Amino acid sequence: MAIQMPIRAAGSKDEVSDGPLASFATEGNAYAILVRGDTSSAQVERAVREAAAEAVKHLSRKLLN
Repeated sequence: MAIQMPIRAAGSKDEVSDGPLASFATEGNAYAILVRGDTSSAQVERAVREAAAEAVKHLSRKLLN
């Protein structure tokens, strides 16, 4: 099964220091990876991969139940 996950900017530039660089977020049946900061940095790319792994865990549990 293939699922497309949107990647969205999270908050304003003033809020960049709040929270992780990337995180998996859900709202009802909508999902996204929220990114803070410069999306081209190696740290943010690593954080997006970690958030994607979290998304896979979450969606696998949801689909298997």
